[in-house]
Amino acid sequence: MFKVFIYSLIFYSFLNAQEYPKIYSKLATPLFKAKIIFNQYSHLDGIEERSSAYSLDVDSILSNGYSLMEKRKLTKKERTEYLHSLRTLNKKYNQIVYELSKHMSLAIDRDDYKKFKSLVNISLNEIFTSNKLTDKAIKYYKKNKHLGKINSIEELINNTKIIPFNNTPVSKSTKQIMDVPSYIHDIYWTSSIGSNIGYKGFIYGGNKTDISNSQRILDIGRSLGGVVSDEYGNIYWSDIDEKAILKSNVYGANIEVIVDNLTHPLGLAIDNKRKRIYWSDWMNTERPQKGYVGYSDFDGQNRRTIIGQRLISGGQICIDSKFDKLYIADMFGKSIFSSDMEGLNLKLIAYSKQPSGIAVDYKNKRIVWSDSSSDAIYSAELDGSIKKKLIDFNDAFASPSSICIHHGVQRLIYSVSLQHQGVIESSGLHGADRRVEFSAQKLHNVGGLFIRYNIQN
Repeated sequence: MFKVFIYSLIFYSFLNAQEYPKIYSKLATPLFKAKIIFNQYSHLDGIEERSSAYSLDVDSILSNGYSLMEKRKLTKKERTEYLHSLRTLNKKYNQIVYELSKHMSLAIDRDDYKKFKSLVNISLNEIFTSNKLTDKAIKYYKKNKHLGKINSIEELINNTKIIPFNNTPVSKSTKQIMDVPSYIHDIYWTSSIGSNIGYKGFIYGGNKTDISNSQRILDIGRSLGGVVSDEYGNIYWSDIDEKAILKSNVYGANIEVIVDNLTHPLGLAIDNKRKRIYWSDWMNTERPQKGYVGYSDFDGQNRRTIIGQRLISGGQICIDSKFDKLYIADMFGKSIFSSDMEGLNLKLIAYSKQPSGIAVDYKNKRIVWSDSSSDAIYSAELDGSIKKKLIDFNDAFASPSSICIHHGVQRLIYSVSLQHQGVIESSGLHGADRRVEFSAQKLHNVGGLFIRYNIQN
């Protein structure tokens, strides 16, 4: 521990002597110190391998720091590479903290006070990934505190002992001076992979102007539906296995359930104007099958069901934030509907074989949707008239699903399977100039595709 502290201090002194990079060390030192803490819990399931990889990354970053010490000032490329290595390290930090929080919850469930005590004394308040776990831990401690003293659990939870790199605020002016890119991703999508033992779900994040460099930011381990992000950068997704809508902060930490007791949640949409999250749900076990749309505040409060009739399934939804309209792609109802933001004036505007993703083309004043069964992308006037086929994939297994529009460059962005490989592709608004933007092994079942600040940018 002392050795790592000295390394960090040296690295801090080096960077602090330079005008621009000095902030990096203030953000990095807590991550370096976390190496020692994680090593203490390497005996726990799911921690050993992650902790080992984390330690290697810390050593690598420190080693790189020593080589940079010979320079009086870092180049923009060196700063960027160093920043990237810290962002990667922070993602691993969040993954380990999440695993530790699961051990915490399991210790409480199994009434294992010894393990609980060892975990609650970790100097990481981020282990309490949700208010529910915080309340659960405090209640369990107060019930069993006669078994062994824990120094003020409320202080351990509420006071930050270690601040992770990405949770340290950096002012806008500082970012501009340092040429540091925003940490808030502006494009997201989910991907779920099924197997004999269940689903494994991922959430990807990246920059909408450089989609090819998008990365996994969350490994959920379950089947996922849609994903969106609010104006504050918080991430929301529908968890089909959990039957709930979950929320995390911009970095994928502090995960909590905000809407539960759903059946088969799929589509998500965000309304920053009213501070609402909209979702579609599908009661596919009922006969006849039934879909509905609901909304709540960003924290899950003021929950309401606004459309409970005429829908067969809960497909993708999108919000026309310019004209306050909601569009719903009813996959198995073979229909596309529109309504106002309270679910009133519900109208059937178009038929389609199996509509999946849906988006609004403001430039051409049209609605655009993908059809998984027809293996094509269509558009129509906002009232459903003058339907056109924009893209015919000519592949029975293309199954285009989620779709959104990058209005800044006037391009469609959608998920599709090409030669049995899942990719994120884009095209012009009329379907021409197609190109692959992102491909990854086992990128399948993309349940949501979302761009932040879409209209403004």
